[in-house]
Amino acid sequence: MVGLILTGKAGRKVNFEHDVVTADTVVVVARDRGEPFTRVIETSPNPRIDMDEIPPSDPMAQRLLGHTVGHSFQIDSAIGTQSATIEKIVSKYTHAHHRAERDFARKFPDSKIFGILKFDENDVEGSFQPIFENAQARAQQVKKIEEAYETGKAPIALLAIAGGGTSFDFWDFLRHHPKIKINMALGIGVERHTAMRSVLNAPAMIIDPITLYGAQCLGFADILVQCCSELHITQSSIDLLHEACRERHGISATLKSVEVLSPTMMVFSL
Repeated sequence: MVGLILTGKAGRKVNFEHDVVTADTVVVVARDRGEPFTRVIETSPNPRIDMDEIPPSDPMAQRLLGHTVGHSFQIDSAIGTQSATIEKIVSKYTHAHHRAERDFARKFPDSKIFGILKFDENDVEGSFQPIFENAQARAQQVKKIEEAYETGKAPIALLAIAGGGTSFDFWDFLRHHPKIKINMALGIGVERHTAMRSVLNAPAMIIDPITLYGAQCLGFADILVQCCSELHITQSSIDLLHEACRERHGISATLKSVEVLSPTMMVFSL
């Protein structure tokens, strides 16, 4: 689980303990004059010096690689030659995690995606108060999103972004909601007549991903296809469906069934 959180891949093997300086490690170097400094020996392309990253070919990296904690060497500085000692060696993933904990609130003060809980044994209830406040704020946000949908103030795509999910997630949220009813734009007779005439006269039609997903979930995709022999779905819609499938069923998942119903129409099953 730790590897999944820090590296983004469950199958990636990561060694978080290092006795020797190697590539992809972080080295804390103490000096006899001045504050300690940190260097991340980064193997990824384009290391960022503002993040203390240096490539393995950097002269400083060459002086650190292969050595252990306690190794001393000389470095040149603005105030002359100094003695330096390797004070600590850690994984770059551990270092990134701690840096995120330290700097996230400062860099993104309005974001609630990531937070730190400080536990005080003398005030257990107070220690959990931030969690309760975040949960309450989240509940209020969900209520506002529900109200926005019921009153028609915003389309599904925007409300899905506000809720932190995809349009497909929001559709499922509506479909299984115990109280909210799915809004239907039935229109008036003249509008329906005009729409039907446009459909019948059109050489082909393009269906958007939300409509396609909704039709499949509600069980009338076959009827939709039978009514429109030349129904098209764009490649970007197919990509969205594939992405939703991967998020729900794993990185290697694909659409379970893709049935070609016309030269450009496919029915999917997640």
